[in-house]
Amino acid sequence: ARGMRLELLPGAVLPRDASDDIDLERCLRDASIALASRDVPNAARAVEALARGRFSPALSHSKRAFELALDACALAMDTIRGRDIAVVADAHGLAASAGAIVAAVVRATELRADAYALNVAGRCVIDLLRVIAYEGDAEMSRRVSTALTAQVLALGAIGTLDAFAFVASSSAAFGHRGAFESPQSALEYAYACAYALVGAQEGGMSAFGALLEAWETFDEGGEYAALRRSVFAGGALKLVLEHAVISGAVSRLVALDVVRGSVGHCRVAHAYVVGAMYKASVVLRDAELREACVEAFGEQSRDVVSWTTSSGRRDVAAEARAFAFVVAMTTCLDVDEVDGTLRLVTGVVAQAACRVLSLVHGVLLHSRARGASPHDASRILRDLITSPLFINAPFIANVVSKDDGLGLSGALVTLASYMYDTARDIESSEWANALDEMTLINARSSAYEFVLLALKNATQGRVRARVIEAVHVLTHMEFARTTTVEYAQMLGTVASALSSPEPQLDSPTSVAFLSMLPDDISNEFWRSDGVLSARIHLTLRFLPFITSKLSSERIVHAVVPIVHACCTHELKHVVKAAHVAYVGIFHARPDLHVSLFPRYLRAALDAYPAMTPIEPFIAAVGIVTKLGDAGNDLGVVIAQEIAAKVQRMDVSPDTSSSGAATDRLDPPVEPLRRLLFQLITLVDFPLITSVRDIIQRAVLEAPDRSTRAARHRALAFTVMRCPDYARKPSIVDWVVALSSKL
Repeated sequence: ARGMRLELLPGAVLPRDASDDIDLERCLRDASIALASRDVPNAARAVEALARGRFSPALSHSKRAFELALDACALAMDTIRGRDIAVVADAHGLAASAGAIVAAVVRATELRADAYALNVAGRCVIDLLRVIAYEGDAEMSRRVSTALTAQVLALGAIGTLDAFAFVASSSAAFGHRGAFESPQSALEYAYACAYALVGAQEGGMSAFGALLEAWETFDEGGEYAALRRSVFAGGALKLVLEHAVISGAVSRLVALDVVRGSVGHCRVAHAYVVGAMYKASVVLRDAELREACVEAFGEQSRDVVSWTTSSGRRDVAAEARAFAFVVAMTTCLDVDEVDGTLRLVTGVVAQAACRVLSLVHGVLLHSRARGASPHDASRILRDLITSPLFINAPFIANVVSKDDGLGLSGALVTLASYMYDTARDIESSEWANALDEMTLINARSSAYEFVLLALKNATQGRVRARVIEAVHVLTHMEFARTTTVEYAQMLGTVASALSSPEPQLDSPTSVAFLSMLPDDISNEFWRSDGVLSARIHLTLRFLPFITSKLSSERIVHAVVPIVHACCTHELKHVVKAAHVAYVGIFHARPDLHVSLFPRYLRAALDAYPAMTPIEPFIAAVGIVTKLGDAGNDLGVVIAQEIAAKVQRMDVSPDTSSSGAATDRLDPPVEPLRRLLFQLITLVDFPLITSVRDIIQRAVLEAPDRSTRAARHRALAFTVMRCPDYARKPSIVDWVVALSSKL
């Protein structure tokens, strides 16, 4: 296994693209000339081209490339040490390419059996790595991060005692020097870790443990760029180690030692390492290795639980471990479908994922508290949401909610409440207005998509038992909503559960739903609160499905005041939802028509056409006139009020509208006039005469004959469409007779 080049195993991911089309002879000649003249820029370009070649024992060019790479290491070391600003970047690039060539040639050719060549290469690379890690410019090391990781990979490939010893003693500087600054450098570092395990008998195990220390480089400044890179690098480490164990390059005994050694150590990288070993154990069907991984995950989960339940000052180290745990565990849970070995820690993963997603607002509050500018806060948030955990939020949601996540519903309720409360806090400040809008939208979308998918899966088949939790989560997260198919499906499922029959009025479910109606609408600013308005809007949309289960008294005292107040909201979609809620009330409780409808009618007509949507208003009028108790004169009152409103609008036209057609052929008054004419086909028979007189006055009061004729045609069209043949003949005769009075 020691002579195996891990990057070339079937299915492995290459840290650098290699090609057979490279003209190695020409590259060798160019590199030799540039190195001989100590022309650093040209040497960097020539050696970089050479590093893209493919080296194998059959190629005679490999030995020459190896010798030139060592010369390049020496030139890069002298240049970096000299700190010549003009060429220091090229020197780092030269070092990166040289290290890559050394690693490739050592593992691909007979040089792996040449102890002298290995020792020479090891000393050369160690000297260069020492200069990069301790003497060179730290910022430049981060900008050209492969300069460092290529040397680490080369030492891992060389695999001598001295090489591993130097890695073990120097790895503390790797994280600070940008080991994870790019995907390529992270992958090179991951392969270095794998080579350390391959050479476990030559001191590689201690080097492996030291290399994991780079993941302990935390971002103490409150930002998430380093943590994001750490998570990406952890994914690379997990992928490489998993492949190395499955292929047999890393022995089973070494894998067991690594997993057992991680128990009791709360380190970030151990989550990725154990995750890799677990997936390998599933593929290899190694029960002993799997049990060791489960034990290690249990130890890590206890550390994560303490973080999820903490509420004090931010713990950067615990935060990094939680990120790693969630990312590593979700990929393991995805393959844990045979016997559910990891089911006991699924709940911990779900709760940790919810806590991590709450950082969407947590980082903003933290930034604001320490006086950061909105620009800096937006950058920090952008770093957070571009980490794999947020990018893969839908996948994580599906994984942790396969079996309700053992307490996932409660975690979702907590997350939704936190997001709602903190969103109102954030939005209430002028500071929030200067945040990058797209970054904030994308951040909230990640949290919302996770919540929606997890809620859908967690309540599948048992939504009736958890309908209140579902309503709470959906309404409190509505401010962050994104339009998806799952959203429509979830709304339909919840609506069906709310409308399912109950054995009695004011059932516990109905009363619990009422308790979620917003109670903070007493102050003058509630109408301009966008987060609260989103919650109110969705709650109002659900309300019609529950009104039939409520007693009339509870509707009057608990529901109507809120619905009536929402009819005067600033947002038209909230107003429309309030009118639809009124329609639901009038449909469910005909006994409340006389006491509630006149007030609603006057308020709706006063706000028409600016804020009253015509469609639900027409529906409310139709329900009251058709379904109301017999014996009242509510139909006449409706006709009188509408006729008076129509008359006022004819005198002083209002061109504003909340949804009615506003073009010159159908101004806002016309839908209302047609509704007035429609009443003759709806009211009870005893009221027909009174309503007919009101309509007749509305037709004949126009000052000119053409207007009266137009109104008469509209009336005739309405009457001819009447489906009630008991009343149709008499009102048709009346319409015909009315034509003689035009």
